[in-house]
Amino acid sequence: MVKRNKICISLMILTLIVLVASFASSNYLSYNSVLANEESISTTVIGESSMWFTPDTAEVYVSINNINSSVKEANDKVLNMYNDAKNALVALGISEEDIKTNSFSSYENCNHIMPRACSKGHNVTLYFSYKVKDINLVQNSIDSLLSVGVTDINSINYSIQDTTTAYNQVLKEALQKAYTKAQALLGKEQIVLKSVKEENAYCYAMTYRDYTQIGNEDFNQKVQVTARVEACFE
Repeated sequence: MVKRNKICISLMILTLIVLVASFASSNYLSYNSVLANEESISTTVIGESSMWFTPDTAEVYVSINNINSSVKEANDKVLNMYNDAKNALVALGISEEDIKTNSFSSYENCNHIMPRACSKGHNVTLYFSYKVKDINLVQNSIDSLLSVGVTDINSINYSIQDTTTAYNQVLKEALQKAYTKAQALLGKEQIVLKSVKEENAYCYAMTYRDYTQIGNEDFNQKVQVTARVEACFE
């Protein structure tokens, strides 16, 4: 009798273990099934875009040099010519705030082959630049400088004044390209933007032109603006 009772109890315990294991297994499968239904596929892509813009402003770089036996005379001649140049530019309508002195150097010219030889005079150079916000005044401004004796027009850099508006326009196109790329990768039209961040992109919104190209009518180079984003879609 005792042996039979033990067998019955063992069978009951075994049945209970089977029921608990079955219940746990069904819940585990049900939980995984919910996760599988709720899980969505996402992708992270890079979108990059570049646009070309017509420059509307220019910065002209100029230097004034004088070599004289007297350092004072060399300095005075350079500074007087600089003042004449500034007055000529201001008279043309260029703001004095847009005229900047970049550097000034003064040194004695020596015979480098024979260092102890007599001085070759004093070399004085002043570098300055000015910004022209009306692109049509570039040629007239240089003519004004030449009229007061300035002869060294070093370079001219063309750029766009409102870089923020131009960049934002390119940035939107970069995001649109990322969106299109994600659609192709996910294989569906309706996707959702989950996150986006701006990436560094090489962007040199300026173009160089030397003085000899000013009269070249074929010169139509534009400035490039580039934007790049990393976006996650699902």
